[in-house]
Amino acid sequence: MASPTSLSLPEPAAAPEGLCSQCAAFDLDDALCFKPAIAVRIVLEIYQLKPKTCAFCRFLSGSMGHLPKGGMYNVTAVQAHFAVTPLLEKIEAPILCIEARRDWRIFNLFNIRSSIIFDCTGPIARNLQPIARLIDYRVVREWIDSCVHTHQCRTVDRGKNLRYSYSVPGLKVIDCEHRLIRDLPATASYVTLSYVWGNPKDQSVGQARLESPAPELLPQDLPATIEDAIKVTLALGHDYLWVDRYCLNKSSEDFHAQLRQMDKIYAGSALTIIAAAGSDGSYGLPGVSRQRVVNQPFYFGRRILYSTPLFSRETLESTTWSSRGWTYQEGLLSTRRLVFTDTQLYYECQERSRMEGWLAPEHMFWRRDEESAGSWCDYFNKNPDPGLFPTINGHVKSVLHRIEAFTKRSLTYEDDVLNALLGIFALLRQGTNIPYSGIQHLWGMPYFGYDVNFRRDRTPLTISLSRFVNNLSWDVDNPVRRRVGFPSWSWTGWIGTVRWAKGLMMVDNGRYHRHRSTPDVPCTVSLELRNGNTVDWRIYHAMSYLHDTSEDARNAQQLTRFIHISAYITQIMQSDAPHCYQLELDRKKSNNDSRPVYVSINPTGGDHVNVGRGLFVMHLPWYLEYGHDSECNVLVVQRQGSHWERVGIGSTSTFLEVAPVEKTWTKIRLG
Repeated sequence: MASPTSLSLPEPAAAPEGLCSQCAAFDLDDALCFKPAIAVRIVLEIYQLKPKTCAFCRFLSGSMGHLPKGGMYNVTAVQAHFAVTPLLEKIEAPILCIEARRDWRIFNLFNIRSSIIFDCTGPIARNLQPIARLIDYRVVREWIDSCVHTHQCRTVDRGKNLRYSYSVPGLKVIDCEHRLIRDLPATASYVTLSYVWGNPKDQSVGQARLESPAPELLPQDLPATIEDAIKVTLALGHDYLWVDRYCLNKSSEDFHAQLRQMDKIYAGSALTIIAAAGSDGSYGLPGVSRQRVVNQPFYFGRRILYSTPLFSRETLESTTWSSRGWTYQEGLLSTRRLVFTDTQLYYECQERSRMEGWLAPEHMFWRRDEESAGSWCDYFNKNPDPGLFPTINGHVKSVLHRIEAFTKRSLTYEDDVLNALLGIFALLRQGTNIPYSGIQHLWGMPYFGYDVNFRRDRTPLTISLSRFVNNLSWDVDNPVRRRVGFPSWSWTGWIGTVRWAKGLMMVDNGRYHRHRSTPDVPCTVSLELRNGNTVDWRIYHAMSYLHDTSEDARNAQQLTRFIHISAYITQIMQSDAPHCYQLELDRKKSNNDSRPVYVSINPTGGDHVNVGRGLFVMHLPWYLEYGHDSECNVLVVQRQGSHWERVGIGSTSTFLEVAPVEKTWTKIRLG
């Protein structure tokens, strides 16, 4: 890798006039003085910024990034051998950081969201540089070349011994030099673009081109973001660019086939350009066609202060790009990502990350491996993955986390909820060389036939059925709305954020306990087909793992949103306690134990449930114990005409298999 470019420094100027009283008393020389015994110290407390009258307050205000413009702030001096952000491992010289004032100062330093302020006449200038108004393509090419020649990003986090191929037959790409749409040559590399389309009225423009008499031609008036992406692609030495707007034809027979191969399209590209700035395709890429806003230097005696923004998780999550559903899998599935924001470029592959304002050697940045994953910096940050794009693997917790994060995003068309995740599901379905290790899904509900946490004498059939039924216990923090055309028992049937119980998320470390008299799976499941017939779970399970045709295609052609579940159900009775209801007692056992059994219910689609309409709990097959906490989950269902629907999730500390409640083995049609 080439050595960092030297800074071209302006001549020092006299100290600025018009400092407020708090800034005039600030001892900058002491703040930037190296003190080996002190790693972190607050050197200035600002109770109110005065950018209109104070030059230093104006400089700090321009350095705050995504911090709120108002309130109290700390200017903190951080020096060598102290990690101030999960993206870096060491700082070799004193720097300054401005952060909103909080009670827990240490936690602050692991989540710096604004900028690093440094003296460009000091030693740290070797590793830092001010952000220019236009990007330097030479630096970006060095990042990518380092990854290509020294990393193994094509195999990292795809699973050990993964059976995986990046080939996508019939892939259309933009020939950037000739501005044509053509088939990707067999040996050619390509770049992908992830961006926000914007106004739904403008989304038909690309399809109109594909259906025109000359579909191979690009229009002259491309959206600014796509035009800039073409420039970046050529500047980085590539000829082809894949953009969904112009390379996917919804009227084509290959449309749904390529939707199910989004994992291969993005993972197989040489680079994904992420347009995280702006709210639609007309915004462009900052640093390409539009200049970026940079903070002017501050002259303080013989020192010249610059601010370099840090790219943090909060920076990415505050963008419109991070709020859209389709972009979620595009970022996660990519092998290499080049993120454009209004302040700087950020690069992340499967092993490292780089920031435009940092010219430090690559070893100073985090590395995604087993050694760095357990560092004390990650412990304080509460995030075992230092990257901004989480890895995708077959662990239970990872899969459910990905679904939880996706439900926080919004979709222009709500019926795209499954299409926007087909790439992730396709990657998970590949599995490893271990039989039945691939993760399947039914209407977005994951299940699989192999798990090291289960007893070895259990079959893949019972494991997959237990996992599927157990995952029905997803919950919500706030009431959500029904999504038309999708089942109520799946998270896809609701518009809003969902989550899984803590015990279920801790399944990798928890222990499963089952009463001795309880069968392995105290329920049966069958799936309803479009012709009215049902298929037993055992047959469906075999189809999922043994047939070449994808499960998603079978869902669209054969399956309905109804599943038939046979399990124990118990009627819910009214109780005086809010959100807590009494279960109907078994009269035969009431003489021996007359204590009532209560269940706490969290409604899915409203503030309360209507007990008067016939409310029942369905006993899920798992009783999970983790540490000193244990609970029994129940699914709250209610009849809706010819079928039943989920209306909430309940939990009780009583083991229902031996509780004195009236339970009836019932088969319900759940939709």
